Amino acid sequence: DWDALREGSHILISLAGSAGALSLQTMAEALNTAAHAQDGAAAHALVPGLVAELDALIALVRATPVPTGGPG
Repeated sequence: DWDALREGSHILISLAGSAGALSLQTMAEALNTAAHAQDGAAAHALVPGLVAELDALIALVRATPVPTGGPG
């Protein structure tokens, strides 16, 4: 479903950028381009790298301590 892939990759571009995951953001942009072109081979080729970058980001988030306390 090219529409869903375009929408999902667009969201991933924004989320990756917000998280500072620039490599993931770049890959998501490439996936979005492939989705717009309906290029299944290009989209498929990006999957392993995207999964690796997502796994790395998830591991980083899990390893980051939750702040406690704070002002006030």
